Amino acid sequence: MVMGPTGAGKSTLIAALCGSREPVKKTESVVFSDDAVDTPGETFDLPRLHFVLINSAVNSGLVLLVSDATKPRFFPPGFAKAMRAPVIGVVNKIDAAGEKGIDLSRRALKVAGVKEIHVVSGKGGQGLEALKGRIEEILGRCCANER
Repeated sequence: MVMGPTGAGKSTLIAALCGSREPVKKTESVVFSDDAVDTPGETFDLPRLHFVLINSAVNSGLVLLVSDATKPRFFPPGFAKAMRAPVIGVVNKIDAAGEKGIDLSRRALKVAGVKEIHVVSGKGGQGLEALKGRIEEILGRCCANER
């Protein structure tokens, strides 16, 4: 399951990890697929909708909490602890961000209770192989239908 604020690059990250060449569209609702559960940023942006994320993650084997390094923002303290599954933090868009944005994103994920953080670019590909390897280590696979 992938979650984070609007515009963090969640859908792009899923597509990159799974090798999809399909154009990425705005996620309008929680989307369950063989590969992942993609969530709209609004469910993260609006605290009253956090229950949607928590309920949707109940049967997930892994949660990726994505932070946009170009627009870092702080997450609710301890948010990751509400998940049953392990939570990996992902600082995304490192190819378009400076060190300050990357550092602020890391700190925001730590405040959210994330212990493991990967720094990647969903568009540029930096760091994706390490993240994919870690996902495979935890789940036994990354994407059910690699393209």
